[in-house]
Amino acid sequence: MTNIIKNKNILLIIVAGIFLFTYTLIAANMVRGEYAVDDLRSDIKNAQKESNELQLKLSEVSSLDFVLEESARLSYEEINHASYIKKPSISPFASR
Repeated sequence: MTNIIKNKNILLIIVAGIFLFTYTLIAANMVRGEYAVDDLRSDIKNAQKESNELQLKLSEVSSLDFVLEESARLSYEEINHASYIKKPSISPFASR
């Protein structure tokens, strides 16, 4: 009878050890997954910030004031008058 109790105790210790080992693995994987999610959230926030900065830069670069300042800086002359030439209908460049 004492052998049966000893065997049950050993079996109980083995089962408890397997349970603790499995629990530790699951907990470690969950924590690793949470860190991965946090890293991805951080990457998303950085990408959004960079996108906002690029949109601001694009709006600044495409503004009329910027274009005029750049043309003045590059010594382009201001266009005061423009003339157009009407292309004949038989021109190979005529629209169809």
